[in-house]
Amino acid sequence: MDKITASKHDDVASIVEHVVNASTAELTLSIPRFSKIGEDLKHFQLLAREAAALDKKVTIESVDERVIELAKLAGFAAVNPFFAGSGSKRTFSDITPVKLRIVNPAPAAFKDGKKGKKEAAPARTAMMPLREHAIEAVPVSDGNFRPDTAVPDEIALPPLDVSSELHAVTAPHAVFRAAGARIFSRPFGLFIFICGLLGAGAWAAAKELPRAEVNITAKKAQWIYNGPVIAEKGINPDALRAAVPSQAFTFKKNGDIRFPASGKRHVEKKASGKITVYNGYSSDPQPLVAGTRFMSPDGKIFKLTERIIVPGAKITDGKIIPSSIETVAIADQPGADYNIGATKNFSIPGFKGSPKYQAFSAESVAGLSGGLVGEQAYPTAEDINAAKEKSAAVLREDLELVMQEQMPEGMKVLENAVQFAITSQTVKDAVDDEGKFSIFTNAHLNVIALRDQDVRQALIEKAAAEKGGEFDILSSSLSYSNARADFKTGALVATVDFKADLRQKVDVQALATKVLGKSEIELKSAVLALQGLEGVNIDLWPFWVRQVPSDMGRVKITVD
Repeated sequence: MDKITASKHDDVASIVEHVVNASTAELTLSIPRFSKIGEDLKHFQLLAREAAALDKKVTIESVDERVIELAKLAGFAAVNPFFAGSGSKRTFSDITPVKLRIVNPAPAAFKDGKKGKKEAAPARTAMMPLREHAIEAVPVSDGNFRPDTAVPDEIALPPLDVSSELHAVTAPHAVFRAAGARIFSRPFGLFIFICGLLGAGAWAAAKELPRAEVNITAKKAQWIYNGPVIAEKGINPDALRAAVPSQAFTFKKNGDIRFPASGKRHVEKKASGKITVYNGYSSDPQPLVAGTRFMSPDGKIFKLTERIIVPGAKITDGKIIPSSIETVAIADQPGADYNIGATKNFSIPGFKGSPKYQAFSAESVAGLSGGLVGEQAYPTAEDINAAKEKSAAVLREDLELVMQEQMPEGMKVLENAVQFAITSQTVKDAVDDEGKFSIFTNAHLNVIALRDQDVRQALIEKAAAEKGGEFDILSSSLSYSNARADFKTGALVATVDFKADLRQKVDVQALATKVLGKSEIELKSAVLALQGLEGVNIDLWPFWVRQVPSDMGRVKITVD
C-alpha cells in the first residue's frame, strides 16, 4: 500500500496527480493541519470522484479534526493516526501540552548587569549562550488537564565544564554554524523540493487534466410517406415527385431437356449411321448415286441416303494417297440385326469385277444403329405439352438464378417487374434407347429494376423539404407493393411505405474545431447557436477549468 504525504500548500490538483500516479489500488493520504485542501468540502468531493474513476481506495490520515470531518462527509475512511491504534482519544487525556518559556538562572552578579571578578564567576559551559537561560514549563489546558498532574516550574540544562577561556569563546560559533546548517540546509532543500513538486503538479494539471464534454440533445421527429414512387429510364432523382432512375436488363438461356415417352406402337426401323468413303483409285473424282450399296464384311447391305462425289486421290512422288468424304448410310432391311458397331472395309458390290472394287472402300467409326422390328415408345401429345411447360419452368428458374448472380449490387427487383418469355421450342420426338425424347428451348428474362438507395435518398430529401433543415436518420423502414412495369419503355411505378425516425443534424467535427481554445462563454454561445436543440449539457473538468482545451483529443462532443 502506498502512502502519500501532502504539504500545507498542496492544492487539490497536485494531490489528484499523486493519486493518479500511485502504483497501488489502495493508498493512504496524510494531510497536515491548516492545509489548503482542508479549506473546503468541494476539494474532498473532487478527490473522491477522481479516486472512484481510477478505482482506487484512499484512506485519509490527519491530526486535523476538520480534515477528518470533511473527508468523512465526502465518503472517505478517515482516521487520526495518534488515536487509530487505541480506538479512543481518552488514552492520552493525561498528557498536557506545555509552553516553554526562557528564564535566566544566572548568578545575581549577572542579573544585576555586573560582570564581577573572573574568579567569582560561576563555571561556564561549552554552550554558554544556551546555558545562560533555562526553560520554564507552563501548562496549557485543553479540557483534559488534571489537577494532580505534576508539571515542573523550570527545566534547567546541566552544565558542561571546559578547560579554557578560548574554548568558551569559540564554542558558540560552532553552535551557530551547526544550527545554521540545520536551518538553511534541510528546510531550504525541502522548500525547493516542494516548489518543484508544486510546479510539476501545476504543469501536469494544466496539460493533462483539462477536459471538455458537451452532450447535445437534438430534436427528433418521425416522418411517414405512403404513396407512389416512379422509376424511369435516364432521369435524375427528383425528391418532389419521388422519382428515381430505372434500369432495364435482359438475361438469355437455352437448354435441351429429355423426357420419357409414354406412348407405345409397332415399328419397323432400319439401322443408320455415318460412314466414310475412300477413293484410292485415281485423281479423278468419283460420283456415287443415292442407293449405292455398301456391304459389311459379314455381308450386311447398307445404302447411301443421298448422291455424293468422292474426291480424287492425291498423287505424291508417284504414290496414290486416298481421299475421303463422310456421308450417311441406311440398312437395306429393318431390324436389330443391322445394328453394328464400328466397322472397317465396307466394299461397293457395284464395282465388283473392275479395278475400282479394290480401290474404293468405306468404314463406320461410330457404328450404325436404330434398327428395330416391334414395339417402341413414342411421345404422345400430352407428353409433348407437359415437356414444353416443364422446360419453360426449368429455364425460368435458371434465368432467375442468373439474374441474382449478375444483377449489379444495390439494384432492387420488385415483384411484377420481371417478364419471362419463350423464344422458341423444338420437339425431337425420336426416342433413344432409354425411351426418351427431348425438347430444345430458347428463353429470356426481361427485368426493370431501381436502386433502393435512390428511393431512400429521394424520400429523405422530400422529408427535409417538408420538415425544414437537415436530419440524421436514426432508423427507417421501406417496403414496396403494387408494382407495375412497362417493359417497352423501361418505366416502373410502385407504392412505397416509408417510415423514418429523424434527428436534427449537428456537425460535431465543425463544432469541435470552432470551439478549441475558446472560453466557457464562447463555447456556450457556439453550442446554443445551433439549430434544433432540445437540451445541452456542458462540463469543463476539473472545476477550475474555464476554457476549452486546444487539443482535439480532450474535447468530446456527443449528440443524443
